[in-house]
Amino acid sequence: MVTKILFSPIYLRIKIFLLCGCLLFCSSKESAPKSHVFANLLAFVENAIERPHENEEGGQNSKNYFVIDSVSPRVLLENTDFVLKGKFPSSMNEEDLLGDGASKYVLITELTDSKIRLHVSFCPTVELIFIRTNEPGVENKLPVPCLGSFRYSFRNLILNLGETIEPIPPTDSINLQRLRSMGEITFGVEPALPIGLHLDQNTGEILGNPMETTGDLFQTFSVAARLKEDPFVKITTQISVLIVTEQERDNRICRPVSSTSTCRFPSPYSCTKTGICFQGKFSCLMDIRCGL
Repeated sequence: MVTKILFSPIYLRIKIFLLCGCLLFCSSKESAPKSHVFANLLAFVENAIERPHENEEGGQNSKNYFVIDSVSPRVLLENTDFVLKGKFPSSMNEEDLLGDGASKYVLITELTDSKIRLHVSFCPTVELIFIRTNEPGVENKLPVPCLGSFRYSFRNLILNLGETIEPIPPTDSINLQRLRSMGEITFGVEPALPIGLHLDQNTGEILGNPMETTGDLFQTFSVAARLKEDPFVKITTQISVLIVTEQERDNRICRPVSSTSTCRFPSPYSCTKTGICFQGKFSCLMDIRCGL
């Protein structure tokens, strides 16, 4: 506060007038004028007025530098939180950490001078490149793996009761490839699949002979692929399974029907389970109550 007052422009101008008056008074009593001393003094004070906050600005710039010391966990997963530790100014935002467009997939939820907590909604790539620091002349790239989900070749799987199925493997997605590159992985499913169906823990294949129905309803299961050495590093997907009897299957088959006063489409379809008139076969197949 004292420094700001002493070097404020108004205060410095007052000192100039006082010093000039003193020099003029003193020089008038001497035979030899000291114009060069007067000129140097004026130059010094003028420079002080023009740059009164030079040291203060330098300190302010240093306060705006940030640095990331660590990222936890070491692998980021979609729809989870993670923490950065280091040194951060209060003005930090998502773009400072990851560049343009970062706020579309990450969100700062907590910010202190030594920690930032963020939430990643999705992974735009399998590796996020953080700006480790904005300090000039320092290596500033910090790559961190970011994994999304994986999939099977189907969303809704309809199986016949008592009919053995061919093994159904997960698609070899880039996220699954990246997880495998980190170490040995294992697959698991929750809740347990219907009796007769199995999930191969090593390959992720679904196989077997379903021995119970699902009550003519789709059941949803969550399948996870995780690192054996670090089970918290995992990626997941969801599948829906319907196991039907012969009669239940027949009731779901989409068939062409005749146009009526209540079903005026040119080529309508319907299935026995719903009795609803659909505009065409595709619409009937897409309805979860029919679909065959």
